[in-house]
Amino acid sequence: MNDTLNINWSTTQGRVELHRIGSKLNITLPPSYAEQRKWAFDVVTQVKGRVSLGAIKLDSLPYELLGPTKSSRAQTIKVGSLPSYIPQLETKREVSSVSINHFDLKDVKVLALFNLGFVFFDAENRVIEDISSQYYPLLELNPNLNELLSSCERYTETSTFIADWFFERNYAHWLLDTIPRLLKREGKVVCHAPKNSWQKELLLIYGVDNNDIVPIEPNSCISFKRLLLDGKNSCPVPHPSYKCHSKALEFIRKPFRTLVKADSESKIALVIKRFDSRVIVNSDRLEEMLVQLGYIVQVIDCARVSVPTQIKCFAEAELIFGAHGAAMANTAFCKAGARVFEIFPPCYGNPAFWAVSNTVGASYIAVTEVEEVTDDSKHARYRDIKLTERCFTLLNDLLTNN
Repeated sequence: MNDTLNINWSTTQGRVELHRIGSKLNITLPPSYAEQRKWAFDVVTQVKGRVSLGAIKLDSLPYELLGPTKSSRAQTIKVGSLPSYIPQLETKREVSSVSINHFDLKDVKVLALFNLGFVFFDAENRVIEDISSQYYPLLELNPNLNELLSSCERYTETSTFIADWFFERNYAHWLLDTIPRLLKREGKVVCHAPKNSWQKELLLIYGVDNNDIVPIEPNSCISFKRLLLDGKNSCPVPHPSYKCHSKALEFIRKPFRTLVKADSESKIALVIKRFDSRVIVNSDRLEEMLVQLGYIVQVIDCARVSVPTQIKCFAEAELIFGAHGAAMANTAFCKAGARVFEIFPPCYGNPAFWAVSNTVGASYIAVTEVEEVTDDSKHARYRDIKLTERCFTLLNDLLTNN
């Protein structure tokens, strides 16, 4: 509690520490982000007696880089009941994305917390409140803050900031949330040091090699002469891809043209395999059914193949079957008219890949006619899935009649 910068907020222990601080001060950590901001101020007030960190608003408003765009959402086909988080659309509907705002900051310092975001300081070490983490008042608990700010490593060339507050990342967030921040890139790229091969591959595909990267690590502080960013880096990510802003998805799909040959006439059905969680235990039967219906079945383990291979496989497939998970982010590369079958466990999911599929012109089918494979060693959201007899009947009818 004496040094917040040494608490790993990205771990379970880190969240426990947040609650411990609150409990010691008789302040309960609330669930909403707005209330948590007030909670942080309350913690500082009780510990220090007052908030001494200076804070400012941006002198000039951020200019709008790309305004909101409209994209179509088709009526959702379902195999089983439609999940509550997938909108029940009776007709095609136009949906608006969020806008993408652009900040151009001069003489700015960035202090990285763990998964509590970033705190941006101006040349006078005042917090730029508009874009900083709501948890910045917790920095009051660190006795060496001024020393840290005065010893920042400095970069004199223009840099583009694409990191966000999630230090523990997965493929879907990197592709759909991080990569679009390169849309108007200038100079070096500031991000979490890529530790996985797919992170490095993704960055390289979009023109960022190791020499271009300025790594920012938890508890580090870096100073920049000029820094470009989209302003949402210290907020929960606007998953997926700025709520499917057309320009963001167009940027993501750029490799599509160089990695994929002309449309093939082959009827390819791509089946995504998972081996750690949400395994479709009777996937072999699904594959047999697809072969009998005349499809060329390709089975892919996205955790074991390169990113270019993933892009190519998704882009060429007419049918895509996969359990809800990070690999489904590759639906961003689907061709218009492809059909995406997303298989949900009974208790978990979100509409991310429904939105992406619709935006790129693919047809989306939610599959919930499944059974959960009981396994007390796994949290319910990670348990394996079994397609029911009725599911196979419905899928066969759907594919035969279309």
